[in-house]
Amino acid sequence: MRAARAAFEGGWSRWTPHDRQRLLIRIHDLIERHFDELATRFAEKIYGGANEVMLQVLARLDGLPA
Repeated sequence: MRAARAAFEGGWSRWTPHDRQRLLIRIHDLIERHFDELATRFAEKIYGGANEVMLQVLARLDGLPA
């Protein structure tokens, strides 16, 4: 709740809906562009050094091309 209140009372609440949308779309585009790298780093953190087989399993579980 503290984070939500801080965001609401902070700068985010002063942004227009259009500016918020532009920021969220930009974040989406960056995540999409760097998805493979982010997924690999995430898997390495979670599984302590993910290998290719683990990444393929994760990709299949997520319905993504391996």
